[in-house]
Amino acid sequence: PITDLVEGFPHWDDIADASKEAVTGEDGEVYGIPITTDTRAVWFQREVFAEAGLPEDWQPGSWEDILDAARAIRDSDSEAIPFFMFAGTPQGEKASMQGFEMLLYGTGDGTGLYDRDAEKWILGSQGFIDALDFLKTLFDEDLTASLGQHLDPNISETIYTSMLPEAKLGMLVDGSWISQNWTDSAARPWPEWPEVVGLADMPTQDGGGSGTVTLAGGWGLSIPTHVSDREVAFRFLEKLVSTETLVKYAIADNHITVRADVAESEEYLSYSPAVEYFTDLLETAYYRPALPAYPEVSSAVQEAMEAVMTGSTPEDAAAAYDATVTDIVGPENVQEATS
Repeated sequence: PITDLVEGFPHWDDIADASKEAVTGEDGEVYGIPITTDTRAVWFQREVFAEAGLPEDWQPGSWEDILDAARAIRDSDSEAIPFFMFAGTPQGEKASMQGFEMLLYGTGDGTGLYDRDAEKWILGSQGFIDALDFLKTLFDEDLTASLGQHLDPNISETIYTSMLPEAKLGMLVDGSWISQNWTDSAARPWPEWPEVVGLADMPTQDGGGSGTVTLAGGWGLSIPTHVSDREVAFRFLEKLVSTETLVKYAIADNHITVRADVAESEEYLSYSPAVEYFTDLLETAYYRPALPAYPEVSSAVQEAMEAVMTGSTPEDAAAAYDATVTDIVGPENVQEATS
């Protein structure tokens, strides 16, 4: 723990609250200094939207608004896939985080995957079922890619290099970093993307709560348990997270800053056309549960998604998820959703 050391760190107050919480353990102790993050939104193709009669500056207010836009694309002369969200086991964590959790954390259930106060994993959530039902609607109404495309582990490369640039996809839920695929040094340069691609906040299920939702990942620096001089180690860590260094680091790795001082840098704000937008999203961000069981729980989420994609009902898939998570963490570490 470095809780006592961060009290004297001059940039601690510059760090976003969600990022501070992400490096705070269940014991209330701080275990690291967050340095950069990523956030997620809906990328939409304006050429596809125009063909479907949809607005150039689009912002959905609910899941139904997304579905209505997808239906408009499906029913237009466009041959584009209306909407894509990573789903199923071949997509790994992209399915859990860029897909399912972008839905779940906007259900107004007040639950998510884990109850931090109770220190228990949540089962029986209506929001969980509703998120799976959204996925089912995409497949039932032909609003997304084929099952085979969803189960292709390399589909993301196809999306970035051809589907979006060639107006073969209308909407994509994805992360802040994907524009690096279109820079001059990338395999598929696409200098026109800032004019052709729009960005919309992911709405909550019915527009309630904060109205929008994003999932954030991120990176941080910590001090090893067996460090011989923790004060010296922390002074070294402070050098590594100076404003100047983190500006250059965020730019070099196409990351989003977690720090207000870095976000004020003109050098940072000008490195990508989308960086300011994705930085602002951090205010309403959720982080995944930073717990040892999460990777296995995430796999169970992916399995639930894939079950629905291949014909299971959302209720059955959710029940199977509940049983799997109980096996993973033990019955003493789960609780029924409160709403």
